[in-house]
Amino acid sequence: MRKNFFQNFLKLGWIICKHGSKTHCLTGVVEKFLEFVARKLLFQSFQSVPDIDFTILNMQSVYYDIQGEHEKSLQCEKDMIGLLPLQKEKVENFRTYYSMSDRYKSVNKLDSAMYYGLQAIASIFDSGYRLNYLLYKNVADISAAQENYKLADSLRQKMFEAYEHSVDEQTNTKILELEKRYDLAKAENKAL
Repeated sequence: MRKNFFQNFLKLGWIICKHGSKTHCLTGVVEKFLEFVARKLLFQSFQSVPDIDFTILNMQSVYYDIQGEHEKSLQCEKDMIGLLPLQKEKVENFRTYYSMSDRYKSVNKLDSAMYYGLQAIASIFDSGYRLNYLLYKNVADISAAQENYKLADSLRQKMFEAYEHSVDEQTNTKILELEKRYDLAKAENKAL
């Protein structure tokens, strides 16, 4: 129920975005979300919405980033890092570290961006995840901006390896799906 609410809420936000400007739609979505939270506080136990502080900080971070208020966005990301160990539901740390790195990069604090980018890479728990290469690309771009071309080259090589690995995994998954469909169709034809 709770997960469905958040998924439906995000879908509503994207529908609104399709019919208006990004700034306008995000402002409306955040306002509606905060209105919902206020109702929850008045009429129900606050515990019925898990990890709400983390979710609100994440939404605020994105909102401020779109508004061009990168310092406020960065502060929300810092607050999110402090909440990571307290989350009831599993949060993929690499996503938060990547986001933090990206925010630091937007305010041109490349050393901090590099630190959190490397933290994101160190937090990879599924080597087959299809977007891992973006973590390496992020740190490679930061290294290039710092004129550390040797590290940038090394990270780009890892980026291509991660990308190749993800393509192989996706291809193998598709092949297995097609084999299952073929076997099912073969069994149905045999039954007829």
